[in-house]
Amino acid sequence: MRMKSVVKPLSVISTVLYVAGMVVAAFYLYQLPDRLMEQSSLLDLLSIQEIIPVVNELRWIVSIALFIGLVSLMSQVMMATRSSTDNVVYVEKFMSEETEGTAQLEVEGEQVDTSSLSQEILNKIKETAAAKEAPAKVLEKALRIVCTQLEASQGAVYVAAQQDETRFLELCASYAYMKPDSQLIRFEFGEGLPGQVAKEGQLANLSKVPEGYIQILSGLGKASPTHLLLVPIMADNQVMGVVEIASFTAFTQKHQEVCRQAFSLLAKHFKAASGELDTSDWIAEEKEEIVENRPNI
Repeated sequence: MRMKSVVKPLSVISTVLYVAGMVVAAFYLYQLPDRLMEQSSLLDLLSIQEIIPVVNELRWIVSIALFIGLVSLMSQVMMATRSSTDNVVYVEKFMSEETEGTAQLEVEGEQVDTSSLSQEILNKIKETAAAKEAPAKVLEKALRIVCTQLEASQGAVYVAAQQDETRFLELCASYAYMKPDSQLIRFEFGEGLPGQVAKEGQLANLSKVPEGYIQILSGLGKASPTHLLLVPIMADNQVMGVVEIASFTAFTQKHQEVCRQAFSLLAKHFKAASGELDTSDWIAEEKEEIVENRPNI
């Protein structure tokens, strides 16, 4: 740093001296014939006329040399300026990436990683989380935001709950999910794909969805998505729920993190939705009837 503080003033001083030297040299060459006559009694006007071609050649040589030196000096200045600008841009980019890579948000006393969320989707999720609505409605809106972001065809949010010694998932919110409102969908931990993801606490990114597992119904007909993403939502080292998203295109690592991070910001809504579940009818006979046949989507 100290070296740079010394070199910079020297560079400015040397540049000024060089330009001043060019001006003095050009003026001296222009005045050279007259000065020779003034300083020498042996030279007359005729003699001066004879040496003017030589003086002109000298002028051209010196002028070209000075011009090349000026171009070189200007190039060095431009390169130094560009290098300095590039360094500033690189530092700003590095700091921006570093900030993005370590972006966190404190939710319910826990630090939630938000590095994969764009500012737009982060703002939408925070706005949705702050809404004074039922937990299921908040989760449904968040699911719509994430599915739109991932260009997914269908999605479902399951909330984890426990009755006696049995832990289970219950469908709480959905996106493009075709089922009667009165139909109840539950999975025990370890049962089915959602239950298995909840039991292990590990996400599943499937590129070969079982035939008939999911169907998207529209006015143009039916189609089965080829890719399925199931992400467990954790809080306090416990599974609060599972998000299931289906798509016709593959899910990337970025997509996985967007889904996980977005719903991690809604941990309190998972807890609230879990507390609102009616578990009074959770008996073996009804459980078997509920999960025996999962409806097509």
